[in-house]
Amino acid sequence: MKPKIGFIGLTAELYKEKIPHVVKEFSKFSEELKKVLEKFTEVIHIPVVYKKSQISEAYEKFKKENVDGVIFVFLSYSPSFIIYPVLKENIKFPVLIWNTQKLKEIGKNFSSSDALLNHGMH
Repeated sequence: MKPKIGFIGLTAELYKEKIPHVVKEFSKFSEELKKVLEKFTEVIHIPVVYKKSQISEAYEKFKKENVDGVIFVFLSYSPSFIIYPVLKENIKFPVLIWNTQKLKEIGKNFSSSDALLNHGMH
């Protein structure tokens, strides 16, 4: 039997407001990561979150689904104040912060677009 994992992609609300096309790219990347996870686990996926209320809703869903743990992935910068209060109140699940990005290296052709789509490492 595969474990059941809650999986949340994080970004900043400012990106949703100012550069929404980038949030769509983050969502696509979150879907790619979900497919990797599905090889090993059942995934309850929340592709992109940028508000504390969304984190709270996700945790409620995870409780109902009886997940075995939660994975957060920083798709971009994301303020910790949207995550911390919810984690503090709901530390019932093991939590993993998956530090990943699309690029494997920064080469000589690295662009500002590459930086925007690959700055989730914390």
